[in-house]
Amino acid sequence: MPVGGQTVELPRYGIFMPMEGFDDDLDSSVLYAEESCSLISEVRPAADVVTGLAADAEALGRAG
Repeated sequence: MPVGGQTVELPRYGIFMPMEGFDDDLDSSVLYAEESCSLISEVRPAADVVTGLAADAEALGRAG
């Protein structure tokens, strides 16, 4: 993959995602958003997510 005017070899299944100029096998590359994207059903503010997690944790603490 070209980086800063030089070609950088990326290890197979490494942690670096392919960027512009990548010309190797995408199936052997890390793709961070692949299947997890299909699990997103709504976009919520982070504060709402954290509040919901805290409420769920509190309810579990009382139940257990």
